[in-house]
Amino acid sequence: MRRMRKQTVCLILFLGSVVSLCGCKKVAFRHDMRNVEERDYATVLILHENEEDENYQMVLGIAKEKIVGEKSMVEDVSRWEEADLLALQKDYENVKGKNLSLAHLKVILCNCVPSHATIEMLEKENDVAKTCPVLIVEQEEEFQNYMKESKEPVGNYLERLIRIQEKKGKKLTWLLDYSKQMHEDDDLQIMVLKKRKEGYEIE
Repeated sequence: MRRMRKQTVCLILFLGSVVSLCGCKKVAFRHDMRNVEERDYATVLILHENEEDENYQMVLGIAKEKIVGEKSMVEDVSRWEEADLLALQKDYENVKGKNLSLAHLKVILCNCVPSHATIEMLEKENDVAKTCPVLIVEQEEEFQNYMKESKEPVGNYLERLIRIQEKKGKKLTWLLDYSKQMHEDDDLQIMVLKKRKEGYEIE
């Protein structure tokens, strides 16, 4: 009888722990889904440095959710004037009502070779991958117009250009490379996004 009681108690405790764990998973799942709904994901970030102004002109390309039946959707493009990425995220949430995630950036574009202060700012943001390509963009305003008028997501287009570079065996310049150059004075190859008759090319 004692053995049966012990087994019964153990069984009850075991079932209770399973139920509680399942409940936790459900809560966590609902929490994750809520986070997705309350978050916007940037695919493209353009940084414009201006020696006469401490703030950056920042342009974001935000991934849109596909609607059933649509082949593709362009990004939402918005322009901001901010001191750093933290200020950008705070203002974005205040204006748009959603958290801004930089974890899915496909590329960072700069109007000039980024300063040490810019690299340090990017390093501080944990969401920004150290292997995110950093390119100099020519004719920045024209590229912004291209983003707004494009019939396909520009983030995906740039990602294809990056893969073409990799297939050619050409090394891309990542945020990590700029960090090494800043801290260790390594040589750095500057990669430029250039306009062509049709589309763009990385050189």
